[in-house]
Amino acid sequence: MRRFPSCLLLIGTLGACGLEMAKPVDGGDSGRDAERDTDADGGAGGGTDTDTDTDTDTSAADEICGNGHDDDGDGHADCADDACMEEPGCVCIEAIATGHAGAIASGDTTGSTDDRARGADAGCGSTASSAPDHAIAWTAPDAGCYAADTFGSSFDTVLRVVEGCDGEELACDDDSRDSSGAYTSQSQLLVGGSSGRAYTFVVDGFGGDDLGAYQLSIHPAAARADAGRANDNAPATGAGGVTGSLDGSTPAVDHQCTSGEEANSQTFRWVAPFTGAFTFATTGSDFDTVISVLDRAGCTELACDDDVRVGSDSTSLVELSVTEGETYLVAISGYSGATGTYVLTIQ
Repeated sequence: MRRFPSCLLLIGTLGACGLEMAKPVDGGDSGRDAERDTDADGGAGGGTDTDTDTDTDTSAADEICGNGHDDDGDGHADCADDACMEEPGCVCIEAIATGHAGAIASGDTTGSTDDRARGADAGCGSTASSAPDHAIAWTAPDAGCYAADTFGSSFDTVLRVVEGCDGEELACDDDSRDSSGAYTSQSQLLVGGSSGRAYTFVVDGFGGDDLGAYQLSIHPAAARADAGRANDNAPATGAGGVTGSLDGSTPAVDHQCTSGEEANSQTFRWVAPFTGAFTFATTGSDFDTVISVLDRAGCTELACDDDVRVGSDSTSLVELSVTEGETYLVAISGYSGATGTYVLTIQ
């Protein structure tokens, strides 16, 4: 059973959960909201039922819960879809959010439980302690890229995107730069690239004492890497790799793992030959490199590394579990404008 079954409203104040959902600012699915509120006074309490909605669409039964997509085409996927709300994979969800041009959710983690405990394999944030967290389900309205952030929150946040409730962590950010370029204790990451894609955002605290009021916002954003200019000549898996120069290469990729001002980048389009863990490395390059692996649209950064070993090796290496047949972008940059001859291997 969902932890807060009485709190799952799309809009309004959720006092019992400490959550307040923002009304859609982009003309969200008001019909779906109305179906949840059948009282004449517009509230969740008593009153004469004057709902005249005679919608008999049963397409929600066709939603496949847990596959990450909006199968029935109603604009809501997986845990954000009525058909999946009580599924075991959705029990962690405190709220369902709509909208994509402003604040989509707000709340307070004080008194909440720590459902997304972090271990040594956490993508980012502290591993020494873990804080209470809130999980919010959201569905991408189109194939664009979106920036999700916690700017305006009252504590040091960590923002995660996970598959469902207990699935793989897709992306994570601890401290991010604001619009002025200054680093903050708030978080921001990019998602998107597929219409109807399901996302579970987890608003977490850096340490056990980092909790309180938060705000989760989403805005359209540019991709981190230009998928349209990616090189299709990625190295064959397990082969000797490819070499080249960043001179005359594509515009810089926005890497999350470095604060340097990167110059040009070289981006490769790579298709996973089988499901499993792969290593992407720039070992043998003659300059200070940065490497990222992103989704096919260049929106979500799945892995990033600056220096393999600080002080002794300025080349880069990441390990990532991939899915057979899925397309990924592999981007190489020079730290703070460094350039030279790169080597890229995938094993």
